[in-house]
Amino acid sequence: MILGNARIGDRLLDLRIDDGVITEIGATLDGERVNLGGRWVSPGLWDNHVHFTQWTLTSQRVDVAAAASAQEAAALMAAALITPVSPAQALLVGGGFRDALWPDAPTRDILDGGTGAVPTVLVSGDLHAVWLNSAALAIYGYAGHPTGLLTEDAAFKVQRQLGTVPDEVADALARSAAVAAARRGVVGIVDFEMTWNLEVWRRRMASGHDALRVEFAIYPQHLERAIAEGLRTG
Repeated sequence: MILGNARIGDRLLDLRIDDGVITEIGATLDGERVNLGGRWVSPGLWDNHVHFTQWTLTSQRVDVAAAASAQEAAALMAAALITPVSPAQALLVGGGFRDALWPDAPTRDILDGGTGAVPTVLVSGDLHAVWLNSAALAIYGYAGHPTGLLTEDAAFKVQRQLGTVPDEVADALARSAAVAAARRGVVGIVDFEMTWNLEVWRRRMASGHDALRVEFAIYPQHLERAIAEGLRTG
């Protein structure tokens, strides 16, 4: 297969593809052709720091990234409530807020005012903070917290519990996210999920998850295990 008229740098060239590998680049190559019409061709992209399971779960969450204030974020969460509230709505989760850009501070009272008794958690855009209403604070062991805004280790603890979903659900969402990334030119990721990820990705790869190359980060608490299992970087 020849990809013709591909723009590489400031030149239009042809690329020969054999079994998914570029084997030749030249000005005029012979063979069955697909004309790229001057579209850019570049090496595949790597995302060198992604929390992949967290990213896949965001597709199931209320997007509050556009909220310009704490009040607006709370209003978005209130609008996402099922009316009337059903027992099935045991937890409402939003994501993407960046409170450093807001004129007002996120508080438990603001979130309570919009969501009432429905446990509600918002995860920040950088994953280093979570904002909970009173009902959620009670569930996650922080009842009476003065603001409802948890950061760093406390936030990570809540997120680990939010990420507890059946493997088949997480894997299906991960497959969809990987395909979407590949369509945008991403060929590989370095996964920084805060867990031991080796078996997770082996399971996914064994079930046909082949859209991305994957490396995974090892946190200090797992270092001795990695050494014992003979894992190596590179």
